[in-house]
Amino acid sequence: MGFVYLLHFSDEIGNLENPKGSAQHYLGYTSRSLKKRFEEHKNGIGAKITRAVVQDYKYELQLVRHWSDSTRKTEQKFKRRHSPVSFCPICNPQKNITNINCKQQKSTKVKNVKLSASVVGEKPI
Repeated sequence: MGFVYLLHFSDEIGNLENPKGSAQHYLGYTSRSLKKRFEEHKNGIGAKITRAVVQDYKYELQLVRHWSDSTRKTEQKFKRRHSPVSFCPICNPQKNITNINCKQQKSTKVKNVKLSASVVGEKPI
């Protein structure tokens, strides 16, 4: 078990004229320390998009939300939604999303799993 986490970039990157060609968030997973993983992202180690944000664009990264007791499959389910902005408390301050239902599939059975999210700053990591 590990953490699924959401990073918010201080500004959008990519083709700003095309909403599908730009990004302001990164959704990731780590089975290690979340603090260490975030430091790696801030230092340009890790995903290409976060390297570009800190090295090429010189933007700031913020760890805005995390989900504990998660797996890679949880991360994939979030990424399939194609809407990390909907989980961001900076982009959606009016939304108080703390629980999210994801369908977890085991063999032929499908069950709903409720994941508790923590907004960084509300609870220690």
